Amino acid sequence: MRVVELHFHAPRVTSRPAEYPKTSALIRLQAAKGEPLLTNLHHETVKVSADTLRLLSLLDGSRTLNALAEELHTSIADLSAVLPQLARMALIEE
Repeated sequence: MRVVELHFHAPRVTSRPAEYPKTSALIRLQAAKGEPLLTNLHHETVKVSADTLRLLSLLDGSRTLNALAEELHTSIADLSAVLPQLARMALIEE
């Protein structure tokens, strides 16, 4: 009888967000529900602001920075400042 099955794989965390930034489905779901405590890609709990939740809920890899800026009514410069911070928190995938 197996009680625990372990699998190992390196998390797909990046230090530099891609042209089409993406986060995990779990993080997007938690963000869409408005939960300020999220499970990052290292399986740690991190706290984010309400503004950050909206951004994370949109990071499915289908939008460019321009499209995200338009949808969030913010500047590309602001997004370019926030995304590396989220990457350091292990909230952005490769």
